[in-house]
Amino acid sequence: MKKVAIIGVGITPFRARYLDKTYFELAYDATKLALEDANKNGAEITHNNLESTVYGIYNELFERQFMPDIFINSYIGMNNKPGTRIASGGATGGYTVRMAYSEVASGLSDLCLCLGVEKCNDCYDENLWYFSIYH
Repeated sequence: MKKVAIIGVGITPFRARYLDKTYFELAYDATKLALEDANKNGAEITHNNLESTVYGIYNELFERQFMPDIFINSYIGMNNKPGTRIASGGATGGYTVRMAYSEVASGLSDLCLCLGVEKCNDCYDENLWYFSIYH
């Protein structure tokens, strides 16, 4: 197995609500920050150099979008490159890192983007409120 290293990290600031950004815009921001971090020591890595992506997206309901990883894949410029979505409850983050590690260690990819995405506050639905006991 190949040696594996994390070469860049990007985290969007935590907020209770991001009313001005979609989940795929937040994913783009985190990806951009990770690439900037990876390039601090003179490397010139862009999304074109990334060979695959592993997405940690626990629940489609939170994003209000079926298969949200496909939309993120396009938005961050990873069209026609393999992507794997991990959804394993509370262990989603850990399994996402594990899968990205395996992707590189096995030789399937030299550079793999490991991306966790979730925006829980978008799952509010007025219809649920209307039919609730509080109405």
